[in-house]
Amino acid sequence: MHHSSQGMYKKNILSKSLNMEVLKTSSSILMILFLLVVGSRFVGYFEKAAETYLTALSTNKELNIVSHDVAEKTAQETANYPIDSAKLFLNQIKLILDKEEPEYKN
Repeated sequence: MHHSSQGMYKKNILSKSLNMEVLKTSSSILMILFLLVVGSRFVGYFEKAAETYLTALSTNKELNIVSHDVAEKTAQETANYPIDSAKLFLNQIKLILDKEEPEYKN
């Protein structure tokens, strides 16, 4: 290999290596953002439940607890809700990566 082409080859290898490191870092950052979005949803649900419970307790009245059947039906309806926004978010991130940085799959 000619001396200048050998140097160019090394630059290309280094450049590709750096691009992969940047891509891995970008993918990691996107995954962290995704987990924060999903995690914040759950924290928001628990926070709202705790707030509602404490507000109810502050009335000093006897609480009316829903039956197990009502709680179970509500849980099933929530679990079967047709829109999974966390999954939609991740799918959109994957579409962006597929278009802009398809090497992330390697």
